[in-house]
Amino acid sequence: MKKLLIINNVPTPYREFMFTKMSDIGRTFGIDVTVAFQAEREPGRPWKADDFSYSFRHYFSTGMAGKDRRHMYSYGVINRDILHDLACGGYTWAFFSPFMSITNWMAAFLPTRTRKVLWSESNLQSTKHVDPIARFLKSRAIKQFDALACPGIRAVEYLTFLRPSADLMPRLRLPNIVDTNKFLNKVLDFKSQRQQFREKLNIAKDTICVFAIGRFIEIKGFKKVLNVLKNLEGNYLFCLAGDGPERPDYENIILQDRLQNRVRLLGQISEDEVVQWLSISDWFFHPAQKDPSPLVVIEAVNAGMPMAVSLQTGNCPEAVDEGQNGFVFDAYADGQIVETLQKMLTVSSDERTEMSQRSLQKAKDLFNPDIVLDAFYKKLLEFSN
Repeated sequence: MKKLLIINNVPTPYREFMFTKMSDIGRTFGIDVTVAFQAEREPGRPWKADDFSYSFRHYFSTGMAGKDRRHMYSYGVINRDILHDLACGGYTWAFFSPFMSITNWMAAFLPTRTRKVLWSESNLQSTKHVDPIARFLKSRAIKQFDALACPGIRAVEYLTFLRPSADLMPRLRLPNIVDTNKFLNKVLDFKSQRQQFREKLNIAKDTICVFAIGRFIEIKGFKKVLNVLKNLEGNYLFCLAGDGPERPDYENIILQDRLQNRVRLLGQISEDEVVQWLSISDWFFHPAQKDPSPLVVIEAVNAGMPMAVSLQTGNCPEAVDEGQNGFVFDAYADGQIVETLQKMLTVSSDERTEMSQRSLQKAKDLFNPDIVLDAFYKKLLEFSN
């Protein structure tokens, strides 16, 4: 049995399904997957280690002290037990990003029989990369790896920017994946009750409902969108799920621009509620100014949503074909934001149905978990041989 070690910072809802699926499909290829979590929690994140079921082999690092695993994750964390496991060479492959922490930097340069695969979602739009010293160090780190694992073209561009020869390294495609039973089948079920849900939420049949979700922080781009909504013409409702430090600012904009009947702040919502909102909405909107590879975009594709996604979103090239299943725009350009929103409001119901079908086909072709991981493991064994 071959063994794969995945070094990850902390448990998160958006990785639980992925790691479980990687473990299940890995076994069919004779590969045993272990996830090493560097800490239990991360500052600013609401999740706790006890929130997850862990249907995959895993362990929590005891940190530098070697006895307390209930520490917070930070860039400076040193996980000596993870470094020991890697140095012993008991794993066939180790997946991690060297840029995430001091431990990962040390792991990149650690001598070991284990083959190292650089797993990176960063892109030129989402990462500070102008410092020549940092670029030099990252280039040297990339050289220590045997292969790359990237979600899409933007991540590849970033690594080849740091080290041009990275383009010649074996490359594994590993996009974020979601549970299609929830974000495809359940959405389709809910859509059969779409009008009843909308009536219950007091959303008129002819109102164009735009759904967005994310933390209320600057890089998500929501404040910029709210500031231009007063320039938008049409019958629409902008529904924004999430929470964060910018919420008071959003509430002030809504009050000052008299958008109370145009904007709803939904607060933190459950995964089932996300599925419901995707089923009753006409559009999915993602205006992030920086976002490496957001899972919500993959969820929306699987839900068959017409989509508008910013150019600064890392998985935009794979998720959206301009004019086919949605639109792309510059998150920093007010004019493009308004123009895109205005186009969304003028697309006919029949055109939205066609866009929805194209999103579903894209999900089937590019983001089906079984197909993605089958190809991934075949490529992993191929390059190892």
